[in-house]
Amino acid sequence: MASTAFAGSATWNVNPTNGGDWSTATNWTPNTVPNDPADVATFSVSNRPTPTLSEPIALAEMIFAPGASAYTIGFARGRNINLYGTGITNNSGSAQHFLLDQFRGVSAQIVFHNSATAGDETVFSVTSPYPIPGLFFIDTSSAGTSTIINNSTLDDVHGGDVTFTDGSTAADSTIINDGGLFSGGQGGNTTFLGSGNGSATAGNATITAEGGRVSGALGGTRRNLGSREKRLLNCSLTMRRSFWQLVRLQDLAVCLGIRVDQIE
Repeated sequence: MASTAFAGSATWNVNPTNGGDWSTATNWTPNTVPNDPADVATFSVSNRPTPTLSEPIALAEMIFAPGASAYTIGFARGRNINLYGTGITNNSGSAQHFLLDQFRGVSAQIVFHNSATAGDETVFSVTSPYPIPGLFFIDTSSAGTSTIINNSTLDDVHGGDVTFTDGSTAADSTIINDGGLFSGGQGGNTTFLGSGNGSATAGNATITAEGGRVSGALGGTRRNLGSREKRLLNCSLTMRRSFWQLVRLQDLAVCLGIRVDQIE
């Protein structure tokens, strides 16, 4: 049975046990599970840099310390993290990965509250499909300089989704919306909500929409819902060639008023 304890800030151990379960207190120093909006979870060198969530987690901040191992954070059975403070701080010098999959239709998710940021040199692989986004930026949160890959899947007609709302921004992130994998399958998607949901912006983000991978598959998309006067700033869009999807994305680009830097 997993050893659990009341929430508190802690550092992931060099040699964690119990399959790398986040909620096992003995996997942390001190022996407590970071799971409170005021808590900070710190990650340094570890022989098992693969913590896996087995319950919903709330934090102020996740810190990858200087020289930390390259981590991959897993989300078992559609679990989620809510970040209320600084968000993710990566001082490690290595890319830190987050795998957000769905489990039996339940989407894994990270919600960035307040002014939380997705950090620098962080990579998010998202298969959690619309309408429940794998990454959800609200308030004045930011995607930082992260890389976000909205994957397609053979298990769901929808691809992975990231959504920006309120006053949040894609900032200087790189977002890749993958193309569908089967006929009728939809690609990954990035959504910016406007009007009554605030004025989320694409900032200086670079967004790539991949074409469908097979005949009849749909390509990745970017959705702008709400105010037509939404500020998209210096966002750029690259469209991967797929005849049907190319026409669709050209229309979308005109509708959004974004700059199309490249058609491949």
